[in-house]
Amino acid sequence: MRLLIVSTQTNENASTFIKLQYQYLQPFKILHSGYKPYICDGKSIFDFPLNNNLFRVFVKKFIPILYTFFYNKALQKFLVQNEFDIVLCNFGTQGSNVSPACFKIGLPLIVHFHGYDAYVYSILKKYKNKYNAMFKRAARFVVGSNDMFNQILFLGAPKEKIVKNLCGFDSKSFVETSPEKNDKRLLFVGNFVEKKAPDLLVKAFSHAIKKVPDAKLIIIGWGKLSNKVIATIKALGLEKPVQLLGWQPTEVVSAEIQKARAYVQHSRIAKNGDSEGTAVTVIEAAGSGLPVISTRHGGIKETVIEGVTGFLVDEGDWESMGDYMIKLLNEPELAGKMGRAARNHILTNYTVERQMTILKKIMHDTLAK
Repeated sequence: MRLLIVSTQTNENASTFIKLQYQYLQPFKILHSGYKPYICDGKSIFDFPLNNNLFRVFVKKFIPILYTFFYNKALQKFLVQNEFDIVLCNFGTQGSNVSPACFKIGLPLIVHFHGYDAYVYSILKKYKNKYNAMFKRAARFVVGSNDMFNQILFLGAPKEKIVKNLCGFDSKSFVETSPEKNDKRLLFVGNFVEKKAPDLLVKAFSHAIKKVPDAKLIIIGWGKLSNKVIATIKALGLEKPVQLLGWQPTEVVSAEIQKARAYVQHSRIAKNGDSEGTAVTVIEAAGSGLPVISTRHGGIKETVIEGVTGFLVDEGDWESMGDYMIKLLNEPELAGKMGRAARNHILTNYTVERQMTILKKIMHDTLAK
């Protein structure tokens, strides 16, 4: 099967879930960077003059219809020359961009939604017409949670074309820990953006540390809300117990998971509509054997079994989150019991091997039609 995987990101900077696709699916070619223009094997797939930055920007700004025409022609040429059997496109936005060319030459297209592409209001407004066309043209749409299934169904995707496939956990990179033996350390990993609400997480911890004065909160990540997070930490006098490590490689994240009592994350719907698809770090922490304290949000509601593998609170309820922090910090045996249940739940339902097997089946079934 000559598979083409399309992504918005370069091969080197691709998200973990996309890199796992490259590793397990072994595509014939990888196409990335979209309208910038598309890059394959280190070079633009567009011929002159479309591969000239000044010309491309000018035409795209002042004659968008002509640009779209050039774009689709170049993409069609690339697809035909490489004789692909099927295309797997990550993110609905990119799927809507490549669907006209795929449809024109009769090439089956599978579009994998991941998060912002299904929820951010400005994206949905900008891509409304292109999404409507894509929903008619593409063969399948892959989602990682019930929430996202319902969301793209609401947006207009035919129900019979939507396939749910849970996000994969890479057990080779994250080994099992014993939270009951670890210190009173809580861990969060993620981008400092509104849908992660890191400032509310700090507030929840400030509530917990009043009852558990020797607790620590380790935060790995950075982002647009960094100044707000730092200001919140200072205002609450938490400079010592809260450690900001910035962005760290997978090995450091895995090592910090090994030392934690529980994983904490206060996800919520952002003002612009952005929402979690499937919270990968929640899966990685739970798969490593940590109980999770989070919110009833997006795919997290499926990843965490309330009262069994962790605790969930309503979005914005940081005080209740703080109460559950106190509970797991003070009850190591419960943390261990929940952590083992969490790992079992993830290894049963969220392994990368399971995810890729289902993705391969989706592609083979699509080609068999």
